[in-house]
Amino acid sequence: ACSAAATATTDIATENLISRAASNIERAIKQHALPVAPCAGVAELQPGVDRHVVQHEAIVAHARALGLLSPDFTVVDFGAGSGGLSRAVHAAAGGGACVLIDRKERSGAGGEGFERLCVDVASLTADDIVRATRGGTLTAGGCVVVSNHLCGAALDVALRRAVEAWHLPDPAARRLVGVLAATCCHDQCTWETYAGRDVFGAWGLGELEFGLACRWSRLAPRRGKDDATRERVVQEAARLGVSPADAARFGLRCRQLLDTGRALYLQRHGFDVSLANHVPFSVTADNVMIRCAASAVLDGTTL
Repeated sequence: ACSAAATATTDIATENLISRAASNIERAIKQHALPVAPCAGVAELQPGVDRHVVQHEAIVAHARALGLLSPDFTVVDFGAGSGGLSRAVHAAAGGGACVLIDRKERSGAGGEGFERLCVDVASLTADDIVRATRGGTLTAGGCVVVSNHLCGAALDVALRRAVEAWHLPDPAARRLVGVLAATCCHDQCTWETYAGRDVFGAWGLGELEFGLACRWSRLAPRRGKDDATRERVVQEAARLGVSPADAARFGLRCRQLLDTGRALYLQRHGFDVSLANHVPFSVTADNVMIRCAASAVLDGTTL
């Protein structure tokens, strides 16, 4: 009887702790989450259309809008896969150098101006990616980082390494000019690698809230799935005291908060940042992109 009572007391304390953490996350979302600009200029997915091509074209369109398309820029594609995004950016820019980083060996690099670096992003150092760009030096215009659905912690590492390689070493010769990163797999983020950890701390959030935000990010809506039929959503909704639909919306907002932390990490290093739905939900449920550009690029001045 004593053991059962102790277990019940522990369970109540845990639930109270989770409830307070949920309230803290809700407060941070309301006060700090960056707005997500709605998708514009991209049609709903049509039968027979390759969803990856649609995503690549959308990222190219955002690069163009931010002034990040130029043969003078070196494009570094983290989690490049077969290189479809790099090729799309390269073609739209009219040339330039591209470095494709992926942990899997792939045949071919894409042609002249393309280089491959086969390495797990988690083990990358700033020196690795500097050496991989045109023999260790960037083109005169600097570097643009692109990524389409680099999972969880790997994206945070990529953002940190890009800043360390091309922004922090020499403030007088900063070469990182922009980042375009479509995010995914927020539940695979880790507190140790998360780029926005200091941002979370400034909001009064710690590792507990971060871990729960990652967990609850899995509640976000999925294509072709009714929230009321998703077991995880139903269970967490009951725990949070909300409807499955509200739980799914909360999961989406947790993703927004995590992406805000990443974006503000870049903002703290002097970049203009925003979040946007780069494609409709029908193309992918992971349709939020971090947009980042150096002020000099947006102003039309030369870096």
